[in-house]
Amino acid sequence: MATRSPGTDRQFVKGAATTVILSLLAESPMHGYELIRTIRDRTGGIFEFGDGTIYPLLYGLRDKGLVKSESEIADGGRLRKIYRLTPAGRAALKRHRSDWKMFARGMALALKRQT
Repeated sequence: MATRSPGTDRQFVKGAATTVILSLLAESPMHGYELIRTIRDRTGGIFEFGDGTIYPLLYGLRDKGLVKSESEIADGGRLRKIYRLTPAGRAALKRHRSDWKMFARGMALALKRQT
């Protein structure tokens, strides 16, 4: 699960993870562990999603047609799935980014008035 403060809403974290996954897959196809590692590294450990978060989200995104998976043989002969964004996934990412920008703008305005 993501590093979070007590009381952080799980649905909020799930929405953030979905947007981050779509965004990273728009840059490059990746396997699950690569997504986990990239998210952790890019956020300096602020978001640290484990297998129990990333894989169910990937399966859900695949079931919705937003990502597709292809099997690939990794070094050592192990089979792994590589996830790619679909055209529907690119459209969903555009909506997610727009939603997050609006949310961030609203929060910035609301918090500005609080100080």
